Amino acid sequence: SENGENFSDAGDSDGLHNLLEFAFGTDPNTPDHADLVIDGSVNGIPIVNADYSGGTVEFNALFTRRDDHGAQGSVTYTPQFSSDLMTWADSEASPTLVADSTDDAAYELVSVPYPFFLPDGKKARYFRVAVTLVP
Repeated sequence: SENGENFSDAGDSDGLHNLLEFAFGTDPNTPDHADLVIDGSVNGIPIVNADYSGGTVEFNALFTRRDDHGAQGSVTYTPQFSSDLMTWADSEASPTLVADSTDDAAYELVSVPYPFFLPDGKKARYFRVAVTLVP
């Protein structure tokens, strides 16, 4: 990267590579692998949230992303779902803004609906966010 950061080094012993810490707004110098907080007050690793409002349950995959996502020197985010942890399908929905991060002004909290079924007809059981560095 242009700023000299080694994105492949997970030297703070939290198990997250620096690219993911850059992408999700955590500190690459501190062992912090906490889940994000759904009001945007704490950046962290992606979570699934169940909303029980209105007499129904709605599941959403939430993650923190950089405001400059997609720009050169930043990253892209692709929410993905799987039934078996082997085959992954990109989300058919685009992420929507939930809140601006109060933890770090360069980030925002976004959400994608968790699908009940994948395009192959199998039940969606797992969620991840594929992060790619933009050269």
